[in-house]
Amino acid sequence: MASRRAGGGQSPIDSRRRLLRQFTPDSAPLHLSFRDVVSGNFRYADVQGRPVIIGLTAPGIPGTQFLDSSRALTPGTELQARAVSSLLVAPLTPLPSWLVALLCAGLAAVAVWIDRLWGFVLAVMALALTALLWPLNILLPGVTLSFAGIIGAAAVALETSWLSRRGQPADALTRLGNRAAFTRAMEMQWPPDPARPLGLLLTKIDYEGILDRQGYAAAEEALQLAAAVLQREAGPQQMYFRWGPGECAALLSGASAEQIRSLSAHIETQLHGLHLRGEALEPSVGWAVSRPEMTDPAKLIEEAGRQRSAGRQAT
Repeated sequence: MASRRAGGGQSPIDSRRRLLRQFTPDSAPLHLSFRDVVSGNFRYADVQGRPVIIGLTAPGIPGTQFLDSSRALTPGTELQARAVSSLLVAPLTPLPSWLVALLCAGLAAVAVWIDRLWGFVLAVMALALTALLWPLNILLPGVTLSFAGIIGAAAVALETSWLSRRGQPADALTRLGNRAAFTRAMEMQWPPDPARPLGLLLTKIDYEGILDRQGYAAAEEALQLAAAVLQREAGPQQMYFRWGPGECAALLSGASAEQIRSLSAHIETQLHGLHLRGEALEPSVGWAVSRPEMTDPAKLIEEAGRQRSAGRQAT
């Protein structure tokens, strides 16, 4: 059939596949018996401009009622009316594949850029946007977009875990993260959650003095000993870095100020008990814990440095 009749005129048949949205008419379909149609016993205005379905219309005959999408028993004629109404309303407009791919890439990139668990928030927002565009006949692939947001959040989590476990890029001597890795880790952790404050430990040994008196090999060995003590006492789940020539740093998440103060004193005691070739390491350890009034990571670093200097002067 090359054409169909619609509203008294000719219109070509669109054979392209399209995604339909289920549509339920506001009013129940009008049922006319075959006798009334043959005898003309109906108002022409009741059917004018409306689709007409010819077939078995008596809803009470057994076998003419079926379950609809909501599992409700519905007359077949009403299901037919719904099907025809769905064909006549405007179809859903899907987005081009290239645009969907671009949106997914953009959403994942934004999730990585804003960091933390915001990717899951973006995923929920994508689903909400899908529901908002649905009445406008725009089919937004919300599930696909939300999955892209979750992938972005997962990438951030994997990067954090990788930095925590590997300390990359690594310092060749201590195998801890280097200064660049420390900066990146601090940026990723900041601002910390007030419920899980961020703690910082800064340890220092007399690297320059050992270097002058015993040479590079002894100084490097002393720094390796200090790094090993820091990792052993603070635990394997923390993040460790070489901060300077004779300095190491540890980032601790979720510990209280009292816990970090106690840990700092314990590590300093352990370092004081170490001697290399008959010479003490002369260590000093400073600590600080993030507070809401700290506006940037530099405040945390400054406080740990001041506390370390004060402890060294006291000894």
